[in-house]
Amino acid sequence: MIAFTSFIFNHKNSKFVKRILKAITNGYTITLPTVNTKYLVYENIGGNTDGKYVLQARWDFPNHVFWNVSSQLLNGEEYRFTQEEIERLKLKKYETKEVTDDEQ
Repeated sequence: MIAFTSFIFNHKNSKFVKRILKAITNGYTITLPTVNTKYLVYENIGGNTDGKYVLQARWDFPNHVFWNVSSQLLNGEEYRFTQEEIERLKLKKYETKEVTDDEQ
């Protein structure tokens, strides 16, 4: 909420902010676009695990991916990828789950 208030105050003369304030005043619901949406990248492990474990991608070194086996999806910063990183690192064939800072 503080970031939103700060943004409104710093950009109070822009057309975008004027439209937001008008919409809020008139009772409209506003959904702001998410900037740099991050995703967890994983693959459910089949076989004898009955889907209880996942193979999850995380950063190891710059431009290098390490795979971690876990019974749940981990949510640390080193586990999050942007859509651009997913494409660059050729991780598009794996499942993804969108995460936000609210889930920490």
